[in-house]
Amino acid sequence: MKAVWSRDEAWGRDAAPLPVPAPPSSRQGLPAQQPLPSLPAYGCLLSLSSPYPQTCACPGRVRVLLSAGSPPDPGRPLLEPCLFLAGSIEYSCPASNECEITKRRRKACQACRFTKCLRVGMLKEGVRLDRVRGGRQKYKRRPEVDPLPFPGPFPAGPLAVAGGPRKTAPVNALVSHLLVVEPEKLYAMPDPAGPDGHLPAVATLCDLFDREIVVTISWAKSIPGFSSLSLSDQMSVLQSVWMEVLVLGVAQRSLPLQDELAFAEDLVLDEEGARAAGLGELGAALLQLVRRLQALRLEREEYVLLKALALANSDSVHIEDAEAVEQLREALHEALLEYEAGRAGPGGGAERRRAGRLLLTLPLLRQTAGKVLAHFYGVKLEGKVPMHKLFLEMLEAMMD
Repeated sequence: MKAVWSRDEAWGRDAAPLPVPAPPSSRQGLPAQQPLPSLPAYGCLLSLSSPYPQTCACPGRVRVLLSAGSPPDPGRPLLEPCLFLAGSIEYSCPASNECEITKRRRKACQACRFTKCLRVGMLKEGVRLDRVRGGRQKYKRRPEVDPLPFPGPFPAGPLAVAGGPRKTAPVNALVSHLLVVEPEKLYAMPDPAGPDGHLPAVATLCDLFDREIVVTISWAKSIPGFSSLSLSDQMSVLQSVWMEVLVLGVAQRSLPLQDELAFAEDLVLDEEGARAAGLGELGAALLQLVRRLQALRLEREEYVLLKALALANSDSVHIEDAEAVEQLREALHEALLEYEAGRAGPGGGAERRRAGRLLLTLPLLRQTAGKVLAHFYGVKLEGKVPMHKLFLEMLEAMMD
């Protein structure tokens, strides 16, 4: 039986739930007296100190959140999950966020102390939301990352690149972090018993993209420097480049294949299959990007850096602090140069040349993502394929 995902269920993954009282009548298909899905940790930033009612700080998304002890009001909507963190630990510096934090003065400012702890590597997961002191937290270690860009050997034939065997580069701290926070595999879960035709395939892809957006939001917030941006800038960046991140993921999964596209582990299509699935000429456009990356023999470490750079390469006109986004982009660029320097070894400018070739794939990535966006926006306008609300909102944000 095919799993059915709702947007609220998708938001609830890997999140600390915030209980919400049940409404007096049914809402969004839920039966009466049944509790609403818990608000996840990707909801809106709330002013936890403000009196009732609490409201979302996201522009255009104001909803009222019922306090735990207040009765529900049928005329007042509940807070719906949006793109970012709810119930998070929020401190406010009474000065200018530049307090001196030493062993003797560590209790002077909680906000600056928290910022310094994060800067030197403290995990946000280790912060207890109940503010109660506890013992050391333990987190599961992920298995060692495969140094190859994908399992198995590189494809033989014209994709092989001359120049001898690849050198293994020492991995710097940022690359190591990006490898650790790389999301787990997602599955499209197509219904094998479903009707033939392109509409079910397009609906499966829309559902897959909706779940990938949720994962992408969580991944972006784990990139050092991204969470330091203002909430509105985080939203602007993600709304402008989310499809580029998703398309790059499709290309990376397709690297070990020959003329095929791996939209998910269980959904692989060749160019003709993509056309039969209702994707038109998108298959050819995506394969062009895949072949470009195959020719470069993209390594996994380079992929995670390129993916983060695609995120930071936003050109949204709605960004308020462009300098902060530029600093994030520069830090990722330096990490790429450092990785390539270790990969190329001493002498010459080979690392800069390879880094340049990798960065030159970003315009093609943006062009391809634009084609995918235009196609699915056309699907939305036709109205024949159901789409989740989050996917619709992100599509509309890009096409406005």
